[in-house]
Amino acid sequence: MPLPHTPHPKPHNPPHPSIIIFDLGGVLVRICHGWAKACEYNGFELPAVLRDPAAAAKLDDIGIRFETGITDEATYLREAADLTGFTREQIQTALHHWIISPYPGAAQLVQEVADLGLPTACLSNTNATHWAMMNGQADLRHAALPLHLLTHRFASHLIGAMKPNPRIFEHVETALNLPPESILFFEDHPPNIAGAKARGWQVEPIDPTGDSPGQVRQHLRLRGLAI
Repeated sequence: MPLPHTPHPKPHNPPHPSIIIFDLGGVLVRICHGWAKACEYNGFELPAVLRDPAAAAKLDDIGIRFETGITDEATYLREAADLTGFTREQIQTALHHWIISPYPGAAQLVQEVADLGLPTACLSNTNATHWAMMNGQADLRHAALPLHLLTHRFASHLIGAMKPNPRIFEHVETALNLPPESILFFEDHPPNIAGAKARGWQVEPIDPTGDSPGQVRQHLRLRGLAI
């Protein structure tokens, strides 16, 4: 006796987004992911102290205070130098070269997404130094990102909270007056992906080691948002 026909489930169609939000580092901008990479990129030897997990955690805490607006660049340079044994000039060099350059095609992507007619934004864990670089107020090597084309720009040091803290996602929702499920977010860092999903955002993960702008385009095309 033939088994009754069971239709294949239809693919899930996510809601049409009301806004498209980009992370910056790892999505639009190539950066050094961590101090080991920053030292390698700048030709520094990784200090032995940073091989100690407790010391590495202290340096992370120094960075968090900078990226939540609690401290300024001068304080960051002093505290990081005191912990690592680097000079303040070396810390400043690493800080100013942490951002490598926009990904090829990132500027064009921002323009193309802006032309879709949907509101756009960025949401970045960053500090005042890197924010100035990415907004064209200081040198960003090789090319500039047209972040002025984005409808909104959100940064951790201005909000006082960092991803994946729910406070930063809630701040964005409140500022935009949008429900979480209407927000489409492109992010590369797994904890931040999980944090945004926990808020109910639509999240598309990006691999920062590949063609990040190309991945964004592919996700948008699969959603019927042709660019």
